[in-house]
Amino acid sequence: MNFTVCAYKNAGDTLVLNPLTLNAIGAGASTNQLITLEPQHDYKVVGERLTEAFEFCEKEPFLNKGISGNLPTLLGFKNPGKFAKEYLHVIVSMRNDLGTIIFTPMKREGSGYVNNGQIKVELLLNAAPEQLGEALLQAFESCK
Repeated sequence: MNFTVCAYKNAGDTLVLNPLTLNAIGAGASTNQLITLEPQHDYKVVGERLTEAFEFCEKEPFLNKGISGNLPTLLGFKNPGKFAKEYLHVIVSMRNDLGTIIFTPMKREGSGYVNNGQIKVELLLNAAPEQLGEALLQAFESCK
């Protein structure tokens, strides 16, 4: 099975990791099981927390009916467009079928995000936490 974590970073360097799961029709859905990292984080810590997010995806692959709400609201935003203006976004996909983890930088467009067309960063599934953290933080630089 493949898994996805949506990663966000604001101008103050706070990171938010949001593991996704599958809903009843097989589409990705937010779990709202947020992992937040305050500024001053190193590559290893970021990679370890990203690994924790993927472990949650593996443990809970299907949407729990008790989960509701959306990420901008959970973080105190009344408008998704304001959230998108404040946070950069990277989609991190664990592709077990390919044996890779793919980091896809997104760009802001309208009140949301679209693929920015940048080359994606790919690492092997057995990448060290330091490599995962470095790849994620570098992917955020491609969002700008």
